[in-house]
Amino acid sequence: MLGLSALVACRKDKFEPDPANKQLPLYTEKGNNAGGALINGQVWRAYMNQGLLGRRKPLVVEAQADTLFITFDGEMQNSGAADPREGFVFALRRDGRVSFTLDSLLNLNNRRFVLDGRRHFARMDWLGNYTDYGAGRGELHVRRVQKKVLSNTNGGGQPYTEYILSGTFRFTAYRRSDSVQVVEGRFDHRINRLGYY
Repeated sequence: MLGLSALVACRKDKFEPDPANKQLPLYTEKGNNAGGALINGQVWRAYMNQGLLGRRKPLVVEAQADTLFITFDGEMQNSGAADPREGFVFALRRDGRVSFTLDSLLNLNNRRFVLDGRRHFARMDWLGNYTDYGAGRGELHVRRVQKKVLSNTNGGGQPYTEYILSGTFRFTAYRRSDSVQVVEGRFDHRINRLGYY
């Protein structure tokens, strides 16, 4: 199991710049483990693999009761903030009577979710100052979900499965009389487990 974890963790993330804005990653469907968006005009990027130690997860998918949570974590670029960490949470209603497995991710393929602020919504967490903007309205489009069975030459030859989630998003989230606008969101992440670990 350690060999498998090491193999997954050592796989390199790849940042391909978008020609329209070189600070954002190009939208891809390759499992580059890259994501980005503009938050009120400032660049946010998902965490990228720094190697085996100090791994930060850019994507977490977790099913609880009747809601599927898709969380992206990263940080603002060149913001000058003492703590530039920011995260997005997409909460999508689902049938809680049906168990959610990794293969259930395939049901998200080419799904467009209208974020109405109630049934499906987005939340932005300013992790550095513990401020949340909720009831986000906009759109999450999971454009492609791929299931990959990969050989593991370092861990005894046992194959392992990972999934690639790629898509786009935009939303406006609110906190009292204030709001934050997130546009040009894109993600292309690998995942091989549900929840935090």
